[in-house]
Formats: sequence, C-alpha cells, structure tokens
Amino acid sequence: MEHENFLIGFAQLSLVMAGFVTALFVFMMPEGGRSRVNTFHAVPVLVGSLICLLASLIPLLLSAYGLEGTTLWWWSSVAAFALGTVFIFIAGSLTVQLTRAEFKELGPVHIITGYVLAAISMLLLGWNIFIDVQGGHYLTALVLTFFASLIAFVAFAVQKVFYW
Repeated sequence: MEHENFLIGFAQLSLVMAGFVTALFVFMMPEGGRSRVNTFHAVPVLVGSLICLLASLIPLLLSAYGLEGTTLWWWSSVAAFALGTVFIFIAGSLTVQLTRAEFKELGPVHIITGYVLAAISMLLLGWNIFIDVQGGHYLTALVLTFFASLIAFVAFAVQKVFYW
C-alpha cells in the first residue's frame, strides 16, 4: 500500500503522544487542581491524539480488505471526517463553557490557531469526499489534526513552565 510506512509511523507517534500526555496530565495536576482551563488543555490533546491514531489505522485496515486508490482514500476521508466532527464538537463544547477570564488564561492565539488548523483539516477531508480524492489531502489533514492537538499541549507546558 502507498504511504503505509508513513501511516504506521504516524500511528505510533500519535499513540506515544496520547500516552505521554496522559501520564503528564495525571502527575502534573494536583489534587483538586481540576479546572476548565486544565480540562481544555487535556481533552483536545488526548482526543486529537486518539483521532490521529485511528485515522492512521483506517486506511491500513481498509487496504487489508482490498480497497485501493481513490476508493481507499474516499472511505478513509469519510471516516476521518466523522472523527474530526467529534473532535470539533468536543472542543467547541468546552470553548463555549469558558468564562472571559478562562479564555484569556488559555490564550486566544492558542485557541484560534487550533481551530484554524482543525478547520483546514476538515476542509481537506471534505475536498476528498465531495470534489477530488487525493491521498495527499488525507495525509495533510492527519498532520494538521496532530498539530492542533500539539498546540494545546505546548500551550499547557509553556504556561506551567513560565507561570503564565
């Protein structure tokens, strides 16, 4: 299968990030330290990492069932689009619950950048579904989704290190 090594490597990277971030958040959150801000950092990172893991495995599994070419990437895009919709719904529901002070604490640049990357990812998947199927669109959408999750992790780490 075309891009098999990339997909396997990306699945491994996503799994490592999910595990690392889970351990980090568990040990960095003090007892009673739960807040909407910490939740907003943790949930998109974990959900995004798991979505990247699943979206990396989907084309591999579909290929094992004989799908190839544009059919493979179209069905993979449909599945990834559904997963991305879940990701945006979860992040959106967390965002609308934020107070003005919590939004400022999170940093609007972090939130806007994450949403822009997620939107571009969804547009690429939508392009695959409705206009012209390209394997490159799917892989780019995967990478952008990963970056959207990574931004939340980096923002959390920077805020904890520099006490912002």
